[in-house]
Parts: sequence; C-alpha cells; structure tokens
Amino acid sequence: MSLLKRTTSQAFQYAGFVAMGLVLSFIAFPIMARIFTVEEYGQLALFNAVLALLIPFAKSGMTTAVIKDYAKVANAEEKSVLFTSSLGGVVICSFCTFIVYYLIALFAKEYVALNVAYFLLIVAVILLSRTVLNLFASFFRAEEKVFLLGIISLTSRSGAMIVSIAACVLLKKGLYGYLLGLLIFEAIAAFLLTLYFQRKGELNVKKISLEKLKKLFIYGFPLIFFEVSSLLNDYADRFFIQYFLDSAQLGIYSVGYNISTYIQGFITGPLWMTIFPIYTKLWESEGRERTTDYLQVLLKYYLCLAVLIICGVLSVSREFIVVFATEKYLLAVQIVPMVTASILIYGTYHITGAGFFLLKKTKIIAGYTMFCALLHAALNIYLIPKYQIQGAVLSAMISYTVLTALITLHSNRILRLKWPVKDLAVYLIFALGIGLLVHRVETGSALSLLVIRSLLITVLYAAAISAYDAHLKQTAIAWMRNKLLQRKKGDVK
Repeated sequence: MSLLKRTTSQAFQYAGFVAMGLVLSFIAFPIMARIFTVEEYGQLALFNAVLALLIPFAKSGMTTAVIKDYAKVANAEEKSVLFTSSLGGVVICSFCTFIVYYLIALFAKEYVALNVAYFLLIVAVILLSRTVLNLFASFFRAEEKVFLLGIISLTSRSGAMIVSIAACVLLKKGLYGYLLGLLIFEAIAAFLLTLYFQRKGELNVKKISLEKLKKLFIYGFPLIFFEVSSLLNDYADRFFIQYFLDSAQLGIYSVGYNISTYIQGFITGPLWMTIFPIYTKLWESEGRERTTDYLQVLLKYYLCLAVLIICGVLSVSREFIVVFATEKYLLAVQIVPMVTASILIYGTYHITGAGFFLLKKTKIIAGYTMFCALLHAALNIYLIPKYQIQGAVLSAMISYTVLTALITLHSNRILRLKWPVKDLAVYLIFALGIGLLVHRVETGSALSLLVIRSLLITVLYAAAISAYDAHLKQTAIAWMRNKLLQRKKGDVK
C-alpha cells in the first residue's frame, strides 16, 4: 500500500471511531442530564476539568515521545525496553502529579476538589489508570494498529459509560456512585491491557532503562506546556465560574458548552484527521501552489458548513436542550449559539494554520495558545463577576477569535490563504433569511419542532447553496452518479 493510501485509510478509520465516540456522548448526555441535579452536573464538569489539567503532567509528553522513538526500534528487545521504560515513567509522573495536586487541594479544596466521599483517592486511581490507558493507546498508534486501537477505545468508552451510570443508579449515591463506577472500570481496563502487553513480552520490569526514560522525558517535557495551554483555553472558565458563582451555574454552563463541543466534534475532529495527511502529501509531491489551492477550497466549504450549523443552532437550541437535557437546563440556551460559533471559528486553524504544521513550527502555535489562555483567564476574572455565565461565554468568544486571528495572520507568511469574504457574506445572507423563515414554524412538541426545523434549514440551505455555487452542484451530481454506477455494477456482478 502506498504512503498516501495508508495515511488516508488510517485517517478515515480514526474519523469513523471519533464519530462513533461522539454518538456515544450524545447517548450518555441526556441520561446524565436527567440522573444528576444541576449542581451535580456542575461538580462533574469541575472533576473533568481537574483531571484534564492533571493528565498532561502525568503523561509528561511520553505518549508522544514513545511514538517518535518507536521508529528507531530495531528488534523485540528494544521494543520491550521502550514500552517498559515509558510505563515506569508515566507511573512515576502520575504519582508526583497527584502529590502536588493533593497539596493544592489542602489549601483550595472548595475550588479544585469535590465534596464527595474518598474524592482524592478516586482522583489518584483514575489519574493513574487514564494516563496508563493513554500510553497504551500510543503503543497501538506507534505500531499503526489503528483498527484495534479504535475498537479498544470505543469498548472502553462505552463500558465506562454503562458501568458508571449503572453504579450511579443502582447504588443511589449520585455523583459518588458515578465516579466509583468510573474508577472500577478504568482500573480494570488498565490492568487487563497491562497483562496483554506483558504476555506478549513487551512489558518486563527488568527491562526498565533509566537512560531511555531520561531521553523520553527530555523530549516529552516541553510538550506539557503546549497541551496545558490548550486545555486552559478549554477548561479554565469552569474554575472561575465555581469561584465567582456556584455549582448550579457551572452545571448550566457545562451543559451548553458540552452541546456545542459535541456539534463541533462531528466536523473538526474527522476533518483534521482526514486532511492533515492529504495536504502533507500534496506539499511534498506537488508543491506550494497545489496545496494552497486545496486548502483554499477546503476553507470555503468549511465556512459554508459552519454557517449552516450556527443557523441551525440558533433555530433549535431551545428544543435541543428540552429534548436532550430537560427544562431544568433551559438557561443554557443563551450559551449554546455563541460557544458553537466560537469553537467553529477556532476550528478554521486546522486549515489556515497548515503552514505551521508543514514547516514544523508548532512552537509558535504553542506560544499563541498560551497567550490566549492567559487572555481568557484575565477576561474571565473581569467579565464573570459582571455578567455571570454570559461573561464566561463572551471571554471564550474573544480568546478563540484572537487565537484564530493570530494563527491565521502568522501562517499566511508561510502559506497565504485568502478568506472567501464574498462567499461568506452570501452564506450568512442565506442563513439569515432561512433562519427567520423557519423560526416561524411551530408544532406541538419540542421533539417534532427540533426535527422539522432542522430538516427545513438543511434542505433550504442546501438548495440555496446549490443554486449559488454551480461547481459544488456539478461535483455533488457527479459524485452521486458515480455511486449509482458503482452500485449497479455491484448488482450486475
């Protein structure tokens, strides 16, 4: 198989598993919104934020370092040394990370810990288990076992969801029951995968090499700051809402933010995993001009799709929340459209920032990300006391827009892309007209209104874009004809 076919095939496999993972999230979301109170949902959001910020320190970049170093592995002995040393490294780093967190929690428990029985023990076990699972995922990625990794990840995610929700409902312990179920499942999963690699002879305590561990740590340590700065942009607002407001407000904000993240994840996740190997190969084989043309077209249609999604969210966000999260979270209606718009704008950096990735100047992105994380924090401190959770939404929109602008402007020095301003204006006019028209549609239930409005917006917007963009219409018709011909040939055979 050629390099292009291999990378494209793997990218689509990743995209498929990401999509299935997001479907699982959509299944879990309405269940969790119903079994938890608004305050408990806010506390769960705080727990996820704490864990997300601890894991980069526990990994210390070794999950990336393993993949890089695996290319130099010449035999089974070296492979065992690499895998065992990295596992020892993340166990040590997880322990050190938890100790630091424990000391912080002693002085600021109200803002970085939950009022849940044995909470610190739960954090310790889940932090270690999840970090080890991340490392094992890197082992599979290094060996290019994409399908096996996808199956294990999907099984782990669905299993964790089922066990934690079952523990919450059956034990009737609320958030404590949920976290206990999560702890049990992830600890068992990490243990079973450890046995799997041990029985293959790839993990052996006698193979730990301090020299190898040092090399992995030196390479991986700087990556902590890039990952943490990105996560601070995503999660810091949770801590500020908890500090300035309360868990109920955090619960409402988290529901709105999660809905926006699920919607965005269906586009930018598969998009990034699909386009990166394609434009990298284009750059190497056909040069700057062909790569620029490809990215230019991609940016145009990404914005076309983003405008459709924002239009849909504005029209049905209330109904979506009522159907999937119940009316107790209705205040999240004011959050979803702005957050969705913010993260879709930010999603353009996968295209406009391509120059950084092609010339391996990702440190510049890390610098901009850290700057905007600090900007985000400063805006939260100023805006949340004044405007409550709307202040958090506004600060997110400003910081994401600034970050996107910085990345785009700097990347243009390397690979210049023109924003399709005229096309974007047309898309916005179409969306505005269709949105105002569809908003007049009223039916009996929230579910029927959600379905009817969503279908109308999609059909009318697609028709308008097809009439405006003849090239897109011809491409779509040619694609459908090709698929029909392939099906007919299959039937004949």
